[in-house]
Amino acid sequence: MSTNAFQFIQRSALLFVCSAILGAVPRPALSSGAFVHLAAAEKARSEVKKSVKDNLTGPYVAWYYAGVAFPDAMLQVNRSTGSWAHFGSFLQNAAQQMSENCPSVGAKYAGDVTCKELIAFYLGVLSHVMVDYRFDSNFVRRTKNSCPAFKDYTLSGDVQEWTDEVLDAVAACKQRGYFSDTIFGKDRKFVVRYPTGFISDVARVTKRALTEKQIRDGYRKWLDATIKGERDLVSAGVFCETALATGVGMPFSKKISGNPWNKCEWATKESNYWKNKKVSGSVADMAKDFLPPLLEATYDRLVASFGKKADWPTFYHNKKSWPDERLCLAWTRVSSQNCPK
Repeated sequence: MSTNAFQFIQRSALLFVCSAILGAVPRPALSSGAFVHLAAAEKARSEVKKSVKDNLTGPYVAWYYAGVAFPDAMLQVNRSTGSWAHFGSFLQNAAQQMSENCPSVGAKYAGDVTCKELIAFYLGVLSHVMVDYRFDSNFVRRTKNSCPAFKDYTLSGDVQEWTDEVLDAVAACKQRGYFSDTIFGKDRKFVVRYPTGFISDVARVTKRALTEKQIRDGYRKWLDATIKGERDLVSAGVFCETALATGVGMPFSKKISGNPWNKCEWATKESNYWKNKKVSGSVADMAKDFLPPLLEATYDRLVASFGKKADWPTFYHNKKSWPDERLCLAWTRVSSQNCPK
């Protein structure tokens, strides 16, 4: 048998094995950047001051994760609901509901969930929204500028799609231990405890029709479409990176499919997307320098408004277009620069 023939058979066998292991992951499986969101939010928990950390540990972790998942879970309901969950309208009205219905941190909201559980959920939502802004306006743009293969592709279309889909898969694969042990370890089974009644109340005051069934279905579809797909990828073990390199079962854009390392070595380097705090939009940057002061300032402002029914956190957008748009938090020093003058 010739060397070329042997290599062809070897490659075909490898492709078959990878396909079998990954189960031909369908297109939606890795499209929302779930792992990067969860990793940044999880790492940020250890960087915040004690009062905030106490509200994001133990039984409150599940509520925090539910908040991190919320905006993308609502995209599973429909695009309009997903957009609502991603922007200032939800955050502002949710804060108002809590301020008006939580006389204290230890109280219950409408006899259903505790206000402390809602705080954890709320900070998770804020984490997701702010990570999106940081990642899109910094890391996605630098990916386009650093990768010759993307020179002729649109920032808001193909490059955004590639970075969301591919980088999340790369991160989950390369950080297998962190994915499976830290976030989804045996001692912390991934459980989503979402406050359907509270979310429905916020939807109602914003004149949005959203049933509790739709909320539950959105979360279920999110779990199936993201976490299950990434767990399957991680469980491939040594075949994980090979599967990424060959593109087997991966939901890449048809326009820029294939080996992710060949498309953009800069973006897929662990030292860039994961470890380097100096790379704006990396997991390390968002977890250590960007998110903690936002989470702390929001916590302080929100808790101080309880019982007063006033002075809750307020949010609105500047007038720039994506990806330069920002969510303005006029009451935080780190964000005030983004507020309209």
